[in-house]
Amino acid sequence: MNKQRLPIIVSGISLLFLLYSCSIEEEITLQTKTELIENTKKWFDNTKESQNLTILKHTKAILWENAIVSNGDNGEIIEVPILLQDNKATSIGTTKELKDYHRLLFAKDLNDNYRSYDIQIFTNEPNFDNLNENFNFYKVNADFNGTITIFDGIEERTNFLNFNSSKKATPKLTHRDIEPMSEEYLCTFLGYLYANGTFEPFAILSCIGMGGGSDINVGSGTGGYGGSGSSTPNPTPETLPIKTLCDNLKEKQKNLALSTKLEDLRNKTSLHYESGFAEKLDGTFIELKNKGDNSLEFPIENNTIGFNHNHNDDYETDIDGETKDMKPIRMFSPADLKNFHILINKAYKNGITFDKIYGNMVINNATYTLTFTGDINSVFSANSINYKSLEKNYEKAMKSDNKAEALLLFMKNNIGIEGINLTKTDLSGNISVLTLDINNKLITIPCN
Repeated sequence: MNKQRLPIIVSGISLLFLLYSCSIEEEITLQTKTELIENTKKWFDNTKESQNLTILKHTKAILWENAIVSNGDNGEIIEVPILLQDNKATSIGTTKELKDYHRLLFAKDLNDNYRSYDIQIFTNEPNFDNLNENFNFYKVNADFNGTITIFDGIEERTNFLNFNSSKKATPKLTHRDIEPMSEEYLCTFLGYLYANGTFEPFAILSCIGMGGGSDINVGSGTGGYGGSGSSTPNPTPETLPIKTLCDNLKEKQKNLALSTKLEDLRNKTSLHYESGFAEKLDGTFIELKNKGDNSLEFPIENNTIGFNHNHNDDYETDIDGETKDMKPIRMFSPADLKNFHILINKAYKNGITFDKIYGNMVINNATYTLTFTGDINSVFSANSINYKSLEKNYEKAMKSDNKAEALLLFMKNNIGIEGINLTKTDLSGNISVLTLDINNKLITIPCN
């Protein structure tokens, strides 16, 4: 048989041919398997720093000794099972209903160059074995029920395959112009999995489109997730809001005393200086003093759980006899992020649960909130950050018209604490979670 090596990978069109081709597994010798695995590992070790696969940052072990090699119409495919870091898991949607298993997939293109993919297998099959070499790109058990996602880090595309006794539904690939909050949107989340079964998402790995056209029917029969399968109805998209975070913020909205003081801050945004207050664990408030340079003194005590302040509207002022236009940046500043960082550390030291701590920044048409749902070790590893030195990077980032997106990207590139959440509440009280997709573009996830 004259084999073509994954022509879709270099075509730049999509993964469709790779995923829908009618593929038959062919035999391959033990010696060839060993050579393929060794060569693949060597390539990966030399290029892993440039791999655009987010899952690698959360991987504890890559099981090269259990690598699976299969061969068929699309050439040799190498799949390597991986283990995520302790207490981390992935889920389709924010409600975790299926167990997750993970592999890296390696294949070569027409120019004999390697490409890598992130494979996620979601199933509750009681006897599923991720090390089973008979479950591979070219072969899936005839009675398998589950979902497989395949992410291409180079093309930044995800494909989603739903198996019902090895017959798969295949929603379309994401297009960058798709509206993130449309009914045709589904995301894979990375999060913490606790002993009681609670799943707490902290990042979006990738998203796909779900509709917009008819399903692709490539015939019947079983195969692998590179083989054929009959088309079945598209699964229903999961609800995107991060429920625990949203519920916590809605609960805070019921605090009438806090809401009243936040509205008072909004009424002061027309002033030429910042105003603010801190909240204590017992529900009392302390006014923050303005230092005279449009900044506030914020003493964080052992029982402090939150800080609230405003950023002003544009205004004119007289400096040395000249009128100057002042344009405050209406987004959290490096000083604000430093204070929140300190607040997390203080809360941990004093036994205050993280769901109680927050930071609010009020502007004339919205309130932005920082919360924390991450791992304290991520905070500890960032304790040496010099926030003052980040001001130039921050000013450069804030030249963007999309201040929320710019802040999230600034935090990702300069601070690196996983689990700091940014939310926005509009004047009607509607809350939205703001996060970045795989392309570092803003996704707005409404809580209501």
